[in-house]
Parts: sequence; structure tokens; C-alpha cells
Amino acid sequence: MKRILTILFLIIVLSPSYGQIRLFNRYYPADNTDTIKKYQISASFSEGSNSNSFTNEFYSSFNKSEFINDDIKNRQIGNLKSPVLTGDIRNISIDAFFASGKKQNTYYYFGIEHQFYLDTSMDEDVIKLILLGNKSFAGQTLSVPDSKYYSIYLNQIKGGIGYRLEKQGGIHHFTGNIAINFGQNFNEFSMKNSSLYTDINGEYLSIDAEFSTRISDTVWAEWYDIRGFGTSIDFEYDFDKPGNFHFDIAVKNLGFITWTGNSFIGETDTSFVFEGISIDTTESNGDISVNSIRNLIFNNISSANFTTGLPLRLNFSVGKYFASAKGYAGIRGNIYPTFNALFQMEAFASYNINNILQLTPVVAYSSYKKVNYGLFVGLSLGKNVNIQLGSAYLNSLFGDNSLLGKGGFVRLTIMN
Repeated sequence: MKRILTILFLIIVLSPSYGQIRLFNRYYPADNTDTIKKYQISASFSEGSNSNSFTNEFYSSFNKSEFINDDIKNRQIGNLKSPVLTGDIRNISIDAFFASGKKQNTYYYFGIEHQFYLDTSMDEDVIKLILLGNKSFAGQTLSVPDSKYYSIYLNQIKGGIGYRLEKQGGIHHFTGNIAINFGQNFNEFSMKNSSLYTDINGEYLSIDAEFSTRISDTVWAEWYDIRGFGTSIDFEYDFDKPGNFHFDIAVKNLGFITWTGNSFIGETDTSFVFEGISIDTTESNGDISVNSIRNLIFNNISSANFTTGLPLRLNFSVGKYFASAKGYAGIRGNIYPTFNALFQMEAFASYNINNILQLTPVVAYSSYKKVNYGLFVGLSLGKNVNIQLGSAYLNSLFGDNSLLGKGGFVRLTIMN
């Protein structure tokens, strides 16, 4: 590890800095390398929380472990639709680009990044069962389609190289990065081919189900804890025809993590009757631990290391310049091939005022089958500082009873 970090440091710091680096801007991607920059350092935060059924009020209360009263439950139940999709994607990063003096069109990259992904798909009757208890379904058999829960927290150290090529009136950028992945937390649960029958008197629950789970560690890891290691690569290509057209495509998180903590792997494919929990709690002051419940539900239990792929992400953007390149309109898309919520799309139009202020209204649509809209603002403070911020959830951000749609983006860049 020490050798890898040393090599990355030497590549970046000891390279003379006289190349060309363009400013990252997701809504106005013009190749703005008319002024030579030696370096560009950015800090950014972005997050988006979405659901096709859960409201802002319910999701916030649930995440904060607050008491959920009957009014909130009833309002929430009225919004449920199967499958209940919920997702959250968070990214925090510090990125640095350093130009090469020996190779004018070459630049180097170094960054650290934190990523969090949540992706769930559950049947609405399962949610009702959780909120109301099984007595409300007395004498009924619930047939439950496949339900899945997936979450991962990871940190990365990245290094890479980029190349800028001018050819036939267009500008091409090729970028490749390699990352060392540090796993923090991983939790995966799936339920297939399941049915649940509640006794007519609500005294027991008969379950016929196929469950499986993998957990990186039975103890929650903080951001500085390491529960696994791996590696991954990113690729990006973009083409810009100045004043006319732009296109880019990227592959992110093509890699893996091997989880090496005190893991829990379990599965069960059986029928059983649940009448309550009978567990020896004499050594825990009467408390029932989560681990005890896991051991009750699952068999074929293991604590072996296991390997998982990262949440693969495919990004693309295409657009057209207008008003003598002061404006740019286009679409952006993020595709997650392994998620239940497969895609997120944005249509936008940016207007650049004197290379100082950029205004961008955005309309977004996703696998959650709802429309969100928002506004992004870019501000240049002189030639060396740029700020970008905004949200695509202005129509749902402040409404408690709105379907979950919260998030935003902020990025500060310093260059010289």
C-alpha cells in the first residue's frame, strides 16, 4: 500500500506543470483550455434520495429512528405501490488534476472518494406487515414477490492519467483511473418465492420462504474502519466540437471488494411457524440481540470472507451549443445495471453569462416513475475559483407528504 501511494504521489507532484486542464462542469462541458492551468483541485458533495412510495416525512423519521405514529403510518400506507422502490446515492470527493510539462496534452489525476449506495425493492404488503403487524392480516395468505435490500459504503484512493487530442476540428479527451477500494459496510438481503399466512386469531405467522443474506460485519463500521479491500477502474471519453456539439460517456466502479471482517452469510429455504422469540437473554440483561434473531432465522451460517462487485455505473451526456456558445442544452443519464432503480435521466438548458454566472434549469425522470425539477448555478470568482451548486428536487425537497425526492450537488474548484 505504501509503495502504491508513493508512486502516485511522485507521478503527480514531480511532473512539471504546463499542460492544459479543462474545468469540470456537468451542465456546460465546453473545452475551456484557452488559458493554461498548472493544476485544478476540487471538493464536492452530491446526494440523491428517491422512492416511488415512501414520503419525505416517513423516510426522514425512519432514518432518524424516530417514533412513527399512526397518522404517519396511515398516510404512508396510502402511498404504497408495488414494488416499493427506494434508493439513496451519496458521493463525497476531493479531486486534483496536475498538468504535464513534458507532454503538453497529458494530465494526471489523484483523488479520494467516499461512496454510499442504497437500493431496495419490496412488496407493499411486506411494508404493511412491518407497519401494522400481522394481526391486520388474520386469516389471509400473502404471496410475496421477490424483495431485495442492498447497501454499501466504501472509500477509494484513485490515481490516473488523461490525454487531450485536437483532430479535424474536434477535441477528444481520454481518461483512465485505477482505484484502491476500502470497504466500510455491506448489507445484502433477498427474499424469493415467499408466502406468509396469519392465523385467524393472529396468534402465529406461518412462513414459507427462501431467504439469503450477506453482511460484511456484525458490528457497524465507522467511516475510518476498513472491513474489506479491492480495486477498480474508471474510463471516460468525451468529444467536443467547439460551439456546436458535445458527447461523453464513462464507465465507473468496474471492480470489486473482498470483505474480510466478522462477516455473516446465511440462507434458508424452508417453512416454519413463528409464534414469538424464545432466546436465552440471561447474559444480555434481557435484551434480544440482532445476531440472535439472525441465528434464529437463517441456517447454513458462515463467517467466511466473500467478494462482491462494486455498483457499476454508466454515465453519458449529449448536447448542443446555441446562442454563439453562450448556451448549451442536452440530456444526461446515469445507468446502474445491477440496481432495481435502473436509470436516472435529466434534460437541461444552461446559459453562460459573461463566463461568470451560469444558470441551468433541470427536469429529471428516473426508474421511480416521477418527474422532478430544479436549478443549478455556477459562479466564477475571478479566474481561479469556481463554485457549482444546485438541486434537481426543488418540487419535492420541502414537502413532508411529497414522494421522497431530496438531494443536491455542490462543488468548489480552485485552479492556477
